[in-house]
Amino acid sequence: MHIKFPILGLVDNDNFLYFFDKEERLKKTSEDIFKKGVLPGEKYIDSNGFIFKVINIKKIGYAPFFGFSLVLKGRQIKIEMEFDPNVEKMELSTLKQIALEKVEKTKQFWKEAWSIKDLKNAIKNAQSFEELIILFK
Repeated sequence: MHIKFPILGLVDNDNFLYFFDKEERLKKTSEDIFKKGVLPGEKYIDSNGFIFKVINIKKIGYAPFFGFSLVLKGRQIKIEMEFDPNVEKMELSTLKQIALEKVEKTKQFWKEAWSIKDLKNAIKNAQSFEELIILFK
């Protein structure tokens, strides 16, 4: 099954939502993050509502310029993710609830870009997975 971008990344015991607009961005990370391996409950929800659970990550090389960047912290690498072949479908209402809970726990972060009330209303009123995911761009 092919992942439809944009996607939203979720990790157990982490209150943030991670937005990826294209595959290229998902396949790069820092060496420091890579060393942590697959995070507990690491999964990605695509624009069709399918849940892709990560079971393995492997390094396949360095990002351009041998992974060094003036604007990103740490040396950047290219990675490849292996997903559980048993892909499940999430209900839109479930992702809305998860998003609302995580926004509530990270209000200070979101206040930089949104009125919390407006963000919560936008989450509640989203009519599709893609519409909901793009809110976290």
